[in-house]
Amino acid sequence: MSTDIQTSVIVNPFNQNMLSANVNITAVLPMRFSYRVQGKTPDSAFTYENDEYTLNPVIPVIGLYANAENAIIIECFFSDGSHETLSVIADTTGQDYGDTPLTVDFIINDEEIASQTLYNGWLVTCYYTAYDKNGDLRMAFADAWDNNNLKSDGSAIYPGFDIFATSGETYAQTLKQMNLLGEARQTFQAPAGNGFHHDITFGPDGNMFCLMTLLENQTAEQRQQAAIYKYDVATGEVLWSRNYSSLFDNQDVCIDAQPNDIHFNSLAFSSQVNQLILNNRSTSTIYGINYENGDIEWTIDNPNYSLVAESVNLQPINADSFIYPNGEHAVYPTTNTKYANYMTENRLAITLFNNKAALFDDGTENDKKMEDPIPDEYYEAPFDSQCLVYGIDLTARTVELLDVFDIAGQRSNITSEVHEVADYYSIMYGVDSNFFIIDTNNTVAVECYAVYPALTYRGHIFSYDELRQLI
Repeated sequence: MSTDIQTSVIVNPFNQNMLSANVNITAVLPMRFSYRVQGKTPDSAFTYENDEYTLNPVIPVIGLYANAENAIIIECFFSDGSHETLSVIADTTGQDYGDTPLTVDFIINDEEIASQTLYNGWLVTCYYTAYDKNGDLRMAFADAWDNNNLKSDGSAIYPGFDIFATSGETYAQTLKQMNLLGEARQTFQAPAGNGFHHDITFGPDGNMFCLMTLLENQTAEQRQQAAIYKYDVATGEVLWSRNYSSLFDNQDVCIDAQPNDIHFNSLAFSSQVNQLILNNRSTSTIYGINYENGDIEWTIDNPNYSLVAESVNLQPINADSFIYPNGEHAVYPTTNTKYANYMTENRLAITLFNNKAALFDDGTENDKKMEDPIPDEYYEAPFDSQCLVYGIDLTARTVELLDVFDIAGQRSNITSEVHEVADYYSIMYGVDSNFFIIDTNNTVAVECYAVYPALTYRGHIFSYDELRQLI
């Protein structure tokens, strides 16, 4: 069979992921295949297999190294039972990676935790750069949006394009459903004068909820970062939308919030309670949203300041020791078994990154009104940021502080993400692009500093299984 097989390799076939390739196979018989991108160490090889028999398949490859002649070993299993092993080269030498570091340094403090987290995948940043366990670059999207959501529907990612830049934010006017090679499958267009920002999620019907904003000229009637849109994933059409601007008149907001900036910044669907989980940085409020119509069904909102929806605000258990967030990000459901007591009917556990963005030295909030400009000078106490875990009981209408994680000396007053990985959590501190993996007892297992030479909105571990599903 070997004399009947021809191969050709196209590196970066879709002009997106520079460390990807298509390997074209021409053969007499249909075949299924597996491949291995040779790693710099045996345990850093990337492998993939496809069990469907196809005549003349195009084999999608990710996980190439930068500036290298990458060896790819392909096992071909033909429909007549025969087998051939091929070796091809994908050459990435001479590519321009801009400011993207080609290597980062992972400091391993706990091998057992690292083996269950970092060693089982890649650290992927919002720039769609990715690093393996050795710190080598294995994915590099060209001209990636700095605010990519890093969400998938289990088979595709949704990066942003057609970027509209303002003095403080960048918005994507288009999202594209893609695989990790950068092959576009569907396009989602923001309405004229609007842009996607910060986050997306997927509901029980598989369709997509997106955070939407006006691009410019925000007013009290139409505020910035104030809306949710639902899109049909199959057609790219808008199914419904909801704008929440009217709820925020005269609200107390973080002192550094732009006028009329609601600043929704994370969105997730909880199958546990069948709701969208939403938050906004400006008023430091967390919401449970009816995914069918957008109604607010509960909030977690500090009663010492103005309340967005007082009648549905959850009551804290042990109120004297409860910690309300300030300028928070990345409010997501967690499935960590430590909090299994809150994974029963009408209950859920959530994690969040508490930036502690705008506080005075005594811990009280440094606020202004929603409509007011940012003062020329203001103070933000340099508290370390922290990660919080809440347990929510929607029958009792209560919220309980379950855990607090923090890393001494680490602060990010904007952006950032906490994300579960196995039975642990990764934390990306956005301002300095510092990444950590931590357990629920505050053991810092993995450290990595300056992952990207700019503010990094988010970054977390994609397991090998997740990576393969996204090819």
